[in-house]
Amino acid sequence: MSNIINKKTEILFLYDIENANPNGDPMEENKPRYDPITKTALVSDVRLKRTVRDYWFDYEGFNGENGKDIFVRDIFVTDEQKNKKNLQDGKKRAGNFKSDRESILSACIDIRVFGAVIPLDKDSITLTGPSQFQMGRSLNKVEIATEQGTGAFASGDNKGQATFRTEYKLPYAIIGFNGIVNDKAAEKSKMTEEDLQLLLKGIWDGTKNL
Repeated sequence: MSNIINKKTEILFLYDIENANPNGDPMEENKPRYDPITKTALVSDVRLKRTVRDYWFDYEGFNGENGKDIFVRDIFVTDEQKNKKNLQDGKKRAGNFKSDRESILSACIDIRVFGAVIPLDKDSITLTGPSQFQMGRSLNKVEIATEQGTGAFASGDNKGQATFRTEYKLPYAIIGFNGIVNDKAAEKSKMTEEDLQLLLKGIWDGTKNL
């Protein structure tokens, strides 16, 4: 690949949300992630990377066609014996590229940008991603608001009422992420200047699409 990144870049990303949950915690009833000491909202770097990957897949054509792909994405394979679909595991995903490092780097922008540990049959490929982000945090103190409502469907057959639901939201938060793109790591992962521009576009437009 040409135009490999050759200088370090710092990223500062700010966005605000209103009456929304920027990053639910599955261990806490999907409540917004929250730091009780500073009373600020938290958003994981994993959430940001998922936002970017979804944008690349939906809007930039990294869908497995024309040699452009996202390595970390949900792919379901059919289990003929059990007549059901299962989520493809990491080894089988690597097998889609014949477990070849260069093939994976050439096709998969998320590996070039974020790195990964790619499991193989007898070994694994470990790449430190050039693009690293700290945990996002709100610049303002927040409170978690609770909203009650009813679901669209009943909880089962022969039930006369719809189910009840509880949603947890932040009335308002302005959230900041800071990150870095390391040129030395980019030499190994083959991250290009074009990849960097697609990263910035994914951060901005992907977040707006949420």
